[in-house]
Amino acid sequence: MAESPGKDGRGILPVDGERLGDPGVYDDTRVFVSVSLGDPPAETTRALDALAAAGHPVLRWRRERREELGAEFLRWELATAVAGAVIGVNPFDEPNVAEAKAATRAVLERVREHGEGGAPAPRSTDGGLELHAPLSVAAPGTFVTAWARGLMDLVGHGRFAAVLAFLHRTDARHAALERVRHAWRDGTRAPATLGYGPRYLHSTGQLHKGGPAAGVFLQITGEEGDVPIPGEWYGFQVLRDAQAAGDFEVLAKHGLPVARVHIRGDVDAGLARLASAFETAARAGDPHAEARRLR
Repeated sequence: MAESPGKDGRGILPVDGERLGDPGVYDDTRVFVSVSLGDPPAETTRALDALAAAGHPVLRWRRERREELGAEFLRWELATAVAGAVIGVNPFDEPNVAEAKAATRAVLERVREHGEGGAPAPRSTDGGLELHAPLSVAAPGTFVTAWARGLMDLVGHGRFAAVLAFLHRTDARHAALERVRHAWRDGTRAPATLGYGPRYLHSTGQLHKGGPAAGVFLQITGEEGDVPIPGEWYGFQVLRDAQAAGDFEVLAKHGLPVARVHIRGDVDAGLARLASAFETAARAGDPHAEARRLR
């Protein structure tokens, strides 16, 4: 649903794995879809009832047997093709995925020739956290909570936030990243997604660059060691860093607000600090938001 219709400035943003919140944390751009095996849990039903009562569109589809999962795949495949026809795009190509691949190859060549990818010095640092952002993006301060609030300030009505983690996934890291994205949602009422790089490049990555120019993007990278790739001069860490840098460059080239927080040292400790900063920023708000807007 993200990759196929997400092009030519159009598209539909799927928000997967989100914890349901109170109606007040959502703007009026959402449609909620519940797919359950039998009746959903009572807590989920109550949350969906509250959303429907507040005027949000809520669709509820019930399956009776696990063997019906194939039919659910078919339903969404048909829905994706029909959505492409309705909004007037070809759902069977991926022009911006190819764009990100080309940028990755260019970064790898720079690393091979010069020993690094040409990344500029960080705009700001806070302990082991480094903020990287294009010159068009204001660095609001030297503390991670200010960075979080600065990114939140960019997400107005009709926009969405995307947390893009180029990190090895563990349960603890995923929980911290979920804290970041839910705080971003609660502090702005906007959709907030979470994707792991590089795999999101082949799904929501197409929508990010080819769909509506509505996203605000936060990449998160870290230092996790390297593993050789047989037959290549680079390893998996170098490749992943190049994919992150390539996607960053393409997003910036499209004029989209993008920043990267690089974690030096302990990744888990850095993620915990980042999550706490976003939660603090979401609670506090900021009276000087307009002075630090990226655009």
